[in-house]
Amino acid sequence: MLPQLAAAGATNIVLIADERMMGIALSDGSILPRQLGRDYVSCGPSQHSGVFHSKIVVQLGREGGRAFLGSANVTASGIGGNLEIVSEISCGIEASSEQEFVRSVWRYLEDVTAGGDSTVRDAMRWARDRAPWLSGPPPGTIQSLEDGSLIAFLGRPGPSGIADAFVEFVDAPVERLVVMSPYFDDDFEALRDLSERLESSMTVVIIDSGGHGLTHDHPVFPGLELIDASEWSKGKGRFKHAKLIIAQTADYDHVLAGSANCTVPALGRTGFDGSNSEASVYRRVPRDEALAALDLQEFLQGSRIQLADLQPVKRLPPIELDTAKTAYAGRFEADRNELKWTPPGRSWSGRLVLLDVGAIEIGEVRIAEMEAVGAIRTARVDALEEIHFLRIEDGDASSTIAPLMHRGILRGKRREAAHRNVALAASSFVDRNDLQLFLVQALDELQRADVEDVTSTAGKGRNRSNDNEEKDGPSEVLPYDRFVEQKPGARRPQGGESTIAGLHSDGVRTLLNRLSGSQPAPENNATTNDDWMDLDDEDQERTLTVDVAEAKLTDRPPPDRAAFVKAVRIYENSMAGGPNARQVLGVDVLRLRFWLLLLLHAARRPSYDLGLPCTIEDWGWPRLTVRILSTFFFPKDAPIARLVLEGGFLDMPVDFLEAWTTALWCLDAVTDALEPTRGNKDLVSKLPLLRRTIIQRLGLTKVEYEGPVASRVRNGLELEFGVLKQMRR
Repeated sequence: MLPQLAAAGATNIVLIADERMMGIALSDGSILPRQLGRDYVSCGPSQHSGVFHSKIVVQLGREGGRAFLGSANVTASGIGGNLEIVSEISCGIEASSEQEFVRSVWRYLEDVTAGGDSTVRDAMRWARDRAPWLSGPPPGTIQSLEDGSLIAFLGRPGPSGIADAFVEFVDAPVERLVVMSPYFDDDFEALRDLSERLESSMTVVIIDSGGHGLTHDHPVFPGLELIDASEWSKGKGRFKHAKLIIAQTADYDHVLAGSANCTVPALGRTGFDGSNSEASVYRRVPRDEALAALDLQEFLQGSRIQLADLQPVKRLPPIELDTAKTAYAGRFEADRNELKWTPPGRSWSGRLVLLDVGAIEIGEVRIAEMEAVGAIRTARVDALEEIHFLRIEDGDASSTIAPLMHRGILRGKRREAAHRNVALAASSFVDRNDLQLFLVQALDELQRADVEDVTSTAGKGRNRSNDNEEKDGPSEVLPYDRFVEQKPGARRPQGGESTIAGLHSDGVRTLLNRLSGSQPAPENNATTNDDWMDLDDEDQERTLTVDVAEAKLTDRPPPDRAAFVKAVRIYENSMAGGPNARQVLGVDVLRLRFWLLLLLHAARRPSYDLGLPCTIEDWGWPRLTVRILSTFFFPKDAPIARLVLEGGFLDMPVDFLEAWTTALWCLDAVTDALEPTRGNKDLVSKLPLLRRTIIQRLGLTKVEYEGPVASRVRNGLELEFGVLKQMRR
């Protein structure tokens, strides 16, 4: 399903599956899923008994949502091979019965994922924050649709067993009970119990004579009839995996369709709710309407068959779930250079084996050396991005393979579909070979969208990472100056997760890294952070300014120096402090770096006489660079004093490291480029104080300043723009 979901624009995908079955699937020798933990999250609800058997797909957005509930597993046969029954219910943002139904399904999913790791909580919270129509009082048990039919979501775990709820909805004598199920109890216990409780005089079981789960030992009870549906829906040879129950009264078809087989673990029985997690849809429609919709009337009119006439069908051995539970490794998460492990009930010792995408060992972590934080064990591990899966080896015992959920990578790929203006702005930064002044407006458009997104979800955990924090409580907003004071010696030189990962501006950071020489250009067949954007024919609506900017570098006119001076003044005004000044976020740090690189590109022209001159005049690149740096760092209420991070950052965010290194290099470039002449004396004399102020307010450690990120940025800037230091005027 992943390609179809991604093609539809989904960037926040959660796969909920039985954790024991997941372990079996990943350990059977098949090719391992390389996108797992990076493009989508997996979550295994804790099952005290039975299996997680629900089959649900929910798609959510700001303007509405839809839910698919049925019998189809997320497998090739479930999606495109078997004969399945699936119900689709769509809704908008306006109150409706359909919305109530979708909200019921969503609440069920929140319940079954409540014990998940922070990657799962991130994904669920991100979806809920962007679908505010999900909020409100608990939905009613049953909803009435405009056509007069009734609909209800029946899930387990829930207030009652699925069979109990279904029987309660049927409020008139049942003339015929129609059941389709690929699996039954060996003694028809659930079927018999349901038939007796509904007081049905006729119970019709629709089976596939070529692929059934019955034996000659199944007890026949009064009123039971069997009908062969091997030709149903032209499906001869296709496994009939659909689960359907229709209780027909004089006026209505009471329909139950979904994941539940006609078994006691799925439906329950009198006095027992069942043991599986299941999800079904109840519908009440006019008599025979359900049969007509599913084209089942002709089969109900067909000849009956006898159990004794059925050819035996080979039954697969039961899955060893108890063995799989014993071998379960637990849950693993990569979060800001830390490997986090939530152990299962079993007490494992020995070592965690770190595996690449091909299940080849690339390292290990000794369990005894991990730090215990509540129920979670943690370890700082280098090159976490290379790890895809883990396995535990404990003496002669070995666990099943478990996936590693990369929280930062997942968050970085999560984004909403952009509105047209935002999409056009983001497209301006794709595949560029330099920076131009008109891009300031495009960046402002992206920043407005990102600030709106961040502030609209403030306190809802966009960047939260601590596993022991409250699941839905507000996340601490930490001022930058407090962050740098907290255990600076423990921060790692490579930095932590980017603060703008997953925002529209993230593609701008990629471009800045490439144009500053600190990151190679992507290969022709490589994907970028903006591949999700398909503008189709909207490209032709770009302005003439953009068209001109797309010309070759040598064909572009010299920069409009007066326009640069005006634009810098606007930047200064926009970042000014005062009583109404807003908090400064990661997107503002990106904006600082963008402006510095923009000035460097404007100074470095094919013919330097055409660029911003190396002069202390208002339009000189040294003067404009100092103004940008002073605006961000020097005043008491400067943006750096209002910069905040959401709680949970352990290391300096990597995008901050890139920006801070760029700022210091640019100031040093100005110092080297300006001769200490009488005309330059006033500006040059102020540079040491500005540098000391910047260094003091940044709070960088020695290992960060000399680390791989800072070195990469400095080396790239020196290679790309080092010539500016020799352009003394």
